[in-house]
Amino acid sequence: MQITRRRFLAYGAAAGASIVASGSLWAYLSGDTDERVPLDDGSAIAERADLLEAGGVSPSAARLVALLPSAEDAAAVGEQALAEGVGGGDTESLVERLTPVLIPEGGPTTAAGFSAARETLRQRIAEDFAEERVDLVDGWLLSETLIELCVLAARVQAPYAASGRRA
Repeated sequence: MQITRRRFLAYGAAAGASIVASGSLWAYLSGDTDERVPLDDGSAIAERADLLEAGGVSPSAARLVALLPSAEDAAAVGEQALAEGVGGGDTESLVERLTPVLIPEGGPTTAAGFSAARETLRQRIAEDFAEERVDLVDGWLLSETLIELCVLAARVQAPYAASGRRA
């Protein structure tokens, strides 16, 4: 595919804005409200994973979605990505792709383990940008790892939210 000057400039502008804005999106997703888990609170992340599991989410998917500061906000991003044809896959395939990248073997079982896994997520997002593994979602240039995690959140949040619960 040959890239036109207009497309090059558009992607260049989007990339530049997204590098600045990606920090803003992560900051938004990680804001400190009643529904968001603080970035450094491994025990709160572990509690969220337990709540998701109790709600019928598989343990592997629960550990991954629990890494997100706000599963509901991430699910909204995931739904938008799916609507635009970005990211995708069923819950099992997303878990299979994300687990080896983000979760140490055996999975986090302690607060320190969840904090370490969240730091791995931050590093992976930075690597995605450095290696240009990014895509546009609703005008935002996002890391492929973050997009897949948001899509996973959308996949597991739908039945969880239908039960009247919030994670």
